[in-house]
Amino acid sequence: MARWENALTDVDIVQIRIQSAEGADHERLAETFGRTERYINQIVSGEVHTHLPLVEGRTRRLRARDIAERVVSLRGAGLRQGEIARQLGCAQSTVSRILKETFAAENA
Repeated sequence: MARWENALTDVDIVQIRIQSAEGADHERLAETFGRTERYINQIVSGEVHTHLPLVEGRTRRLRARDIAERVVSLRGAGLRQGEIARQLGCAQSTVSRILKETFAAENA
């Protein structure tokens, strides 16, 4: 299997950060996503995947699917990717990837 075939998506990264903020054990997250606990710690702390928003504490309850739905909804309302990124506090490339992943899943 090629390395990129097992790559985490932006949605996976956000989901890891959200689950961690909600109190999920990093060892369990590592097992679930097939990564090391050290790498999960780096994802949660923002050391890696710096283009994606961090999730703070247990107060923020957005799930990765909710973020993707917001991106698709805002795009459907006619907003450009840059404006969507500004509103959601993430990189434009993140918005682009979410739209591509969503489009690919709908056409699969």
